[in-house]
Amino acid sequence: MKRLIFLISIAGLLFSCSGTRDEFSIRGHVNGIDTGMVYLQKLDADQWVSFDSARLEKGEFSFKGKTDMPEMWHLALQEKEVIVPVFVENAAIEIEVYSDSVDKTTVKGSPSHDIYKQYVA
Repeated sequence: MKRLIFLISIAGLLFSCSGTRDEFSIRGHVNGIDTGMVYLQKLDADQWVSFDSARLEKGEFSFKGKTDMPEMWHLALQEKEVIVPVFVENAAIEIEVYSDSVDKTTVKGSPSHDIYKQYVA
């Protein structure tokens, strides 16, 4: 766990110094669900807090916002009770969610998430 926090801190420091973006955008597609709600949540003081919500339209959703540093947040699909972890940072992030198997989900555009996936592997 300490190693993960260290790697994320280093990644956050490196990418925050580049100053390329000052907000995040998350665009995604959910395979297997065309309509419903997607929630962007994070754990705060031992309880889930919804940062934003989006309605699925033909399986597509998007979020925009700002964060001070890379953080592990979650996408929650209400209809299938699917929760997808993703590192959110000020970048253009694309997510492909498979409602039948979270393991097939792909996240592109978040360098911190790439480091996380390497660590988990």
